[in-house]
Amino acid sequence: MYSHFSSTLKTLRKRENLTQVEVANRLGINRSSYTMYERGERNPTIENLDKIARFYGVTTDYLLGNDNKTVEEWQEQGFVNETTKRVLNIMGVGINYKFHSHDVPSGADFALRITGDSMEPFYKHDDVVLIKASVIVEPGQIGMFFLDGQGYIRMFQGGRLAATGPNGPTVEITQNSVYVPVGRVVGKM
Repeated sequence: MYSHFSSTLKTLRKRENLTQVEVANRLGINRSSYTMYERGERNPTIENLDKIARFYGVTTDYLLGNDNKTVEEWQEQGFVNETTKRVLNIMGVGINYKFHSHDVPSGADFALRITGDSMEPFYKHDDVVLIKASVIVEPGQIGMFFLDGQGYIRMFQGGRLAATGPNGPTVEITQNSVYVPVGRVVGKM
């Protein structure tokens, strides 16, 4: 199914001299799921993909063999489903901004068009923000996040994602939240 991802995963595991069981246990994921990732029989969730990348000290782009794929290309590979695409399109972060590799500013992995005014004065409606994926977003920095099935461009403030504009809600990250930091906003086009 995903020969690059599965072969990269296997290579990284063997390089670390670990078994599939050891890796699955350390990551806190089901062993059979991890085995299916290596066989190319199953796709990891975004959360598990992030866990795997952090565990091996690589980027998610490295795992996927991806540099500048569009949402549609990610969808073809099964890593973006219609729900995720709808979240990107509707829930505060806009839709993937398509640009050619020669247009990608240094330090950015992808771009998103902002919808709404929740991040003014930093970013306005229809601004295209540049995202560096799989980096730590420090308190006070603006990043892209998935929280409980919603996509956000917000300022990270420890236990919450803060809007800077007058009309955007600040969202609390609770103990029961499904929280995935995607990356840091590194500029705009």
